[in-house]
Amino acid sequence: MKRNKKRIAYWAVTTVVLIVACEVFLRVHYGFCNDVLYREDKDYEYIALPNQNRLRAGKRIKYNSLSMRSPEVDTDSSTVKILGFGDSIINGGAIISQDSLATSILQASLPTVFKKKWQLLNISSESWGPDNSYAYLLRHGDFNAKAIILFVNSADAHDTMTFRKTVGVDPDHLDKQYRFALIEFFDRYLPVVKNYFRNDKRAENVMNDKRVALNFKEDKNFNKGFLSFLNYSKEYNIPLFFYLHPDKIEFIQQDYTNEGHEIIHFAKEHNIHLIEGLKSKMDTSAYVDLIHVNEKGQRSIAEAIMQDIQQNSGFYKPLF
Repeated sequence: MKRNKKRIAYWAVTTVVLIVACEVFLRVHYGFCNDVLYREDKDYEYIALPNQNRLRAGKRIKYNSLSMRSPEVDTDSSTVKILGFGDSIINGGAIISQDSLATSILQASLPTVFKKKWQLLNISSESWGPDNSYAYLLRHGDFNAKAIILFVNSADAHDTMTFRKTVGVDPDHLDKQYRFALIEFFDRYLPVVKNYFRNDKRAENVMNDKRVALNFKEDKNFNKGFLSFLNYSKEYNIPLFFYLHPDKIEFIQQDYTNEGHEIIHFAKEHNIHLIEGLKSKMDTSAYVDLIHVNEKGQRSIAEAIMQDIQQNSGFYKPLF
């Protein structure tokens, strides 16, 4: 009887120790219970809370007081500011450290071409379309920027705001932290791991369906944000540029979807300078899924833009 009690006590203590050890390990090593938090917004659906400094899986994630994934806006009048608007691709999410973002790399690289003080502000959020970005611009202004770069992909052609409940519902848009790391792991990540091993053919099947891959919205109208940015740039004489990012399927096939060609046509029709990501030095190893890229991919985006600047220096210099 005593031996059984000792055995029960031993396993009870061992279980508690293991649970505590796992909890501490997930928090310290992977940054569980320290995810980016979001809030709803009446103008642009949702955005990350301001003034966040997170460490997640060894990646440093920062947001300034205006919910930009950038340092605070430089108030020095001599600083040349560029606004970079986009979605999760340029935002990077939790898998990209702050200094490995394409915008951070560009900000460090620009002074080598233009001998000035630069700041490239990263204004982005998951699944934002051009209309989300434009709503942010209307609310906060352009910060006396000298140029605007709109980072888009083919899905943005019809990705219009719906104001569907997202914050606090979508696990990628938390409004509060999990209380325990183990609960977060089992709730958010264990199903993903299970599905991965159960459906090892899933990615291959999805790759054969571009519209599933890009998750097109039901709205068939061209996103109004493109025209809004164009009109704004004309009214305030701020140069506007597009960077068109290819998804993995488009990269493999070396051609954009019809929706991507809609964006290209719009840019050509309105004489908007367009940088095509298909012409970059990206390769399939830069993708972490069907559309998002790793740190190698972020560097490829930055290098593609720097290459365009160097090849068209005569075009860019008068603007800056």
